Amino acid sequence: MAATFSPRMMIFFILMIGVLAPIPVDEYAPSLPAMVRYFDSSVSAMQLSISVFLLTLGIGQVVMGPLSDRYGRRIILIIGIALYLVGTAACIVADSVWLLMAGRAVQGLGIASCAMTATTLIGDSFKGDEIGRVTSYFSLTYGLVPILSPVVGGHIQDLWGWQANFGFMFVVAALALILIIAKLPETHPPSPDSRIEPERLLRNYATILRAPRYTSAVFGIAVSWSMIISFSVLGPFLLQDALGYSAKVYGWSALLVGLGFFVGNLLNTALLKNHKPNEILKLGLGISLAGGLVMVALMLAQIVNLATVMAPTFVIMVGIGFTFPNYYGIAVGVFTDEVTGVANALIGALVLFGTVVYTAALTAFHAHSPLTLASAYVVLGLLSVAAFIVNSRQPAPAAAKPAPGA
Repeated sequence: MAATFSPRMMIFFILMIGVLAPIPVDEYAPSLPAMVRYFDSSVSAMQLSISVFLLTLGIGQVVMGPLSDRYGRRIILIIGIALYLVGTAACIVADSVWLLMAGRAVQGLGIASCAMTATTLIGDSFKGDEIGRVTSYFSLTYGLVPILSPVVGGHIQDLWGWQANFGFMFVVAALALILIIAKLPETHPPSPDSRIEPERLLRNYATILRAPRYTSAVFGIAVSWSMIISFSVLGPFLLQDALGYSAKVYGWSALLVGLGFFVGNLLNTALLKNHKPNEILKLGLGISLAGGLVMVALMLAQIVNLATVMAPTFVIMVGIGFTFPNYYGIAVGVFTDEVTGVANALIGALVLFGTVVYTAALTAFHAHSPLTLASAYVVLGLLSVAAFIVNSRQPAPAAAKPAPGA
């Protein structure tokens, strides 16, 4: 920790930087139907704006990680947020779908600096038990963003329109940038000796991707995250266009998605005290799949209303609260050698790329009906079961051998 900066100040910056990354997905989702009308565009085109953002977010994390090791965290954050502000401004003034997509692409690339740096700052600034304490603060704060953002976005949409939601993003990021420039210390000074070696990096990637236990766990994470994203992609059109509710009602309904995941996480933490991760994974898979099957049955019976959409969705998200952290725990525990850092950093990018493929498929098939959402939950649930089966057949990493004389 830098001597002139208090731990409390650093925790504030970590939390502030961390919450910036998920806002551009969850906060503007209530505006998607209004944007379809404004641009006289298709539902698929507006859904694609989410895919474009996630794609450049993934690319940005892969690129900015090594750059922050070489040039320092602070300068990468400043450049990244400035780039994000440019992209956000382009979205605000967009008069065509193409300019909107370009703005979303730049947003994703820029905000990747925050997604990548927030957790890195924890390791830079704290040691020992403090890391766990700060990480718990970060996880709690990060988990609240998907819960609250749609509510805020829904109210803003109903009051001032879709441009105001991007204006909100701009103001929040601009204030964060000012604070970072004025007060954030450099936690990882520029290192001329830290060189980016593409050949070595590619060799490490090849080693990592040849490990079935790692790839199946990452696939499970990607599927779990895709189930969460499904509601952001399909929910606004389902609730507002098909069922006729306002953006405000969508925002409050979307709160149940984040709340379900949050409840699942809390229950998972409690169960881990007495149960193995694989046992909890089975429970989570069963809960999510059951919720999806019930929703499909309701949609096929043409019992379509707010309750029949949101109650099964809440149950599914509780299940994801079990599967997501346990798949993640498996993935980060596979490697304990020189490729550990690369493997852990690669998780985020691979999950985002997998989610991009999924959301692009939804867009390509013009999928936005009630039955589509229910079917997507079931298909993704079955894919998660497949990931678990493959993963459970792989040997667990060997425990580290004790040092001589220990």
